[in-house]
Amino acid sequence: MEHSKLEMKDSNAMEVIHRYYDLRQYIRDISPDVLIADGDINALRLALRWKIPSVYIANVIRPSYGFSSLLSPGERFIEQYVKKSSKIVIPDNPPPYTISGYNIGDLDKAGFDGKIEYVGAFVNTEYQEGSEEHIFAPISGPIGTRSKLIKTILPVLEKANKKAIISLGIPGKRASAK
Repeated sequence: MEHSKLEMKDSNAMEVIHRYYDLRQYIRDISPDVLIADGDINALRLALRWKIPSVYIANVIRPSYGFSSLLSPGERFIEQYVKKSSKIVIPDNPPPYTISGYNIGDLDKAGFDGKIEYVGAFVNTEYQEGSEEHIFAPISGPIGTRSKLIKTILPVLEKANKKAIISLGIPGKRASAK
């Protein structure tokens, strides 16, 4: 639209290949001592290839779809690079208070021995003085994460004996519960 012509989008595979070669040039020029990737598997692959220590930051590691590993070969392919990271940082609370547990999956079966570190949220959660008239809880993310958070937060808010508004985070709908 910007150039008044129709262009075909590259396939996802071609975009990944282009991203890999672009990233390879940048990493080669910089020559880092450590590589920190927040979901970029190309970066982890290059770190492994060039023996650069890597840290992987993500709260999606091994989604718990309940399928056989034979039905999700891409997931296991990516996991080989994640396993080779020096450290895996998860911006979430440690179990049993993990909100994104559905997206993290069963890490005991995955074999990430001693590499996982839960660091809590990347936001300031210090107490702030307020009017204390009501509580607002926005819920978002994939359906598994949303349902886990709703099941966790509803009992807490029921006991709080305060007015609470929960935004249910259903895409395209204006739904809330009071």
